[in-house]
Amino acid sequence: MSKGASGCTTLRNDFINFTDIVSLRYTDDNGTPHSGIITIELEFSPSTLVLQYHDIKYSDPKTEKKVEGNPNVLRSIDSYIRNKILKTEYRF
Repeated sequence: MSKGASGCTTLRNDFINFTDIVSLRYTDDNGTPHSGIITIELEFSPSTLVLQYHDIKYSDPKTEKKVEGNPNVLRSIDSYIRNKILKTEYRF
């Protein structure tokens, strides 16, 4: 294992370990505003562009319900993380 320029740990099998924190602001079904934080541990393979999610922790049950119950939110978070990784790895 070695540390990359971004401070991430590079594994010998071409995967890079990441921990990312995503903050969300959303409204519940009644229109009440909420905010929450998600901590995500994952691996990324630069050669195959594969993301493997290992551990996801939510700041509270409302945030978990909002994320896990909505495929569009899940896709948005995945897209956000992929773009962030690509910008970090390839310095876009």
